[in-house]
Amino acid sequence: MAGISCNDQLKHPEDFAVSCQFQNISSDCAFYHPSQVSSPDNLLFSLGIYYHKTWMTPQSALNLSFPSPTWTEIKFRYEKLYYGDNVLCRRFTLMNLSQPLVDTLFWDCPFFPFPEDSTEQLIKLTLVSDEGEGGSYIFTRPSATRVDVLETSLQNWHTFFFVHIDHMYTSASLPITLQLAPHKFGPLSYNISLVKCVDGKKCQDRAVLASELVTPSENDTEVTELLPTWSNIAWYAVTVQIVSPLCLNGIINNCYVAVSPPFGVAVSKVLIWMCIIMGGIIICAFTFFVVINKRIKQTRRMVMELKKKPVSVLFVYLPETQESLKLVYNLADFLSGFYIQPYLIDKLAGSQHPNQWTLNHLKAADRVLFLIPNRRDAEGVSHIHGQWDFVLHLLLGYLCSRDRDVNPEKISVITFPFSGEIPNEIISLQHFQLPKSIDPLLTWIHGRTWLDNIFLRCPLIPSMVYWNKDQLKELRKTITEASNAATKQKHMYNQEQKNCRDIMTTIPDKLLPETDTEYNSQNVEPVKNFKEDTVSIISGLFDDQIPSVFTVLEDKVLDHTQHTSNESVKEEGLDMSLLID
Repeated sequence: MAGISCNDQLKHPEDFAVSCQFQNISSDCAFYHPSQVSSPDNLLFSLGIYYHKTWMTPQSALNLSFPSPTWTEIKFRYEKLYYGDNVLCRRFTLMNLSQPLVDTLFWDCPFFPFPEDSTEQLIKLTLVSDEGEGGSYIFTRPSATRVDVLETSLQNWHTFFFVHIDHMYTSASLPITLQLAPHKFGPLSYNISLVKCVDGKKCQDRAVLASELVTPSENDTEVTELLPTWSNIAWYAVTVQIVSPLCLNGIINNCYVAVSPPFGVAVSKVLIWMCIIMGGIIICAFTFFVVINKRIKQTRRMVMELKKKPVSVLFVYLPETQESLKLVYNLADFLSGFYIQPYLIDKLAGSQHPNQWTLNHLKAADRVLFLIPNRRDAEGVSHIHGQWDFVLHLLLGYLCSRDRDVNPEKISVITFPFSGEIPNEIISLQHFQLPKSIDPLLTWIHGRTWLDNIFLRCPLIPSMVYWNKDQLKELRKTITEASNAATKQKHMYNQEQKNCRDIMTTIPDKLLPETDTEYNSQNVEPVKNFKEDTVSIISGLFDDQIPSVFTVLEDKVLDHTQHTSNESVKEEGLDMSLLID
């Protein structure tokens, strides 16, 4: 672009409708950091420095140009480092211009960020385009006497460069862009070094960490070189020194050393949070270890006590089938693997009266398990009968009495998939449904928490756990078998009831007399004939189910005798038990 003046309004020579505007920003100078850092090989700008002589005092002036811009607006901010709020902001706006531009857009005016200071200045430049691209760069603005092409010697020449400071914290390489010395000095090499400031921000005492020797070609005006980054917490700087035989004094290079503004690598917030998290994890792990160790010791003492005195558990059950009885025995065997002493009336009552044995152990046992059968009116297959009903009525008395010899909290109700309804007498007690509530049941029996249960079953007695796993598998299998047997028995019971109802609909027509006059107080023979006829008919129709129809038959006979009002039948005292003799 040509024809650019210093009047803030920039004109294009071919189309006067196209314009660029360069304006000062008095507010909104603290804009956000760019979301995308520019690549070192494709910067949005080109920054140079040159000697500018005025009628007052010569200055080192900056020139900022933009090669082939693709943006419509860009803001840049100069900040004088370590001097508080000493900042300067500018904005470029492109209008009525097709993108991208092929030429370089530049402002052909001397630019002095802080003209009141003619000495070296440490400056940070930040650029952000309307597309969110840009970056931050730090450099040292030299004094005018060190960049005078006509007067400054090679030994005193300040090589201008800027550091792409964003890359120090985000990548493994730190780009450095140099503006080469004038060609009048001939071909030169440059020693670029990353140094550590031993004395902190002053950076007078420096230790070299990494160096690169760069020899540009004759046609280059600027070069970009990469140095390794350093992540240790410290202050760093970049130095550039011309390497030429003209500067050598023996083995000492007397060329001027240009130093960038010092920059520090502070503690990363991510690192701080990582340290906090790691510290929290260590503290939690230590606390967990201490708690676990204490719990294990307590559990060991508990196990030693249980070995000496296992928890006594009384089983109250009504086995309707052999499979149900086997289930009771398997459940007792399974629980005995966890330091539990089961009390089974079939095995321990001996010659003692069952009710007295049950009453004694009901009071003495630590826990009582009330196993719910399929039918509470069924007849058990074990050789001892009546325990279930006895305890049920006994508990009703205890629960309704103020003076309790048995604590209801030590009694629980155990249900299976085949269990019937829970009796109202014990429906308020704690329930466990097997097999899915094995763990809660063990915890309740031992009177411990779930944590105690875990420590008891897993870390201390692993061999017993494996054994108990097999027992649990066998217990599940037995529950399935008992459920199948209960289903089959229930089906048979329902069929019996149906057959009985069918029979009883035909009995009155064959057995009952046609008129009431056949019965009188002087003659009870018809009653005897009635008994005999009833037995013969029932035996002929349904020999194997006489006990099943007895209850229904007894109700019908009693109803008929009451209806006839025959006092002799009452005196005779018809004993219906004769029907099944």
